[in-house]
Amino acid sequence: MRYLVDTGVLLRLVHPADPQHTDVVNALDLLKTRGDTFYCGMQNVAEFWNVTTRPVTARGGFGLTAQEAQRRLDIIELAIEVLTDSPAS
Repeated sequence: MRYLVDTGVLLRLVHPADPQHTDVVNALDLLKTRGDTFYCGMQNVAEFWNVTTRPVTARGGFGLTAQEAQRRLDIIELAIEVLTDSPAS
């Protein structure tokens, strides 16, 4: 089965302090062992970037540097394919 992964899942995946981090990791691991595949859209990547690079003092931001946010996004992209916008859309 194919799954479109929400930004909230992406954020919890890279934020070990989140109370739902372990649940997200376990769920994705279980689905992956079944042969399921994961996708996210460019909108999800943009939202991920905005939250992870937003200052900690501003609406739930992670306060990461651009380099650290990119490193975490690179790790996500090893397991979750980013669907790019096509010219027809």
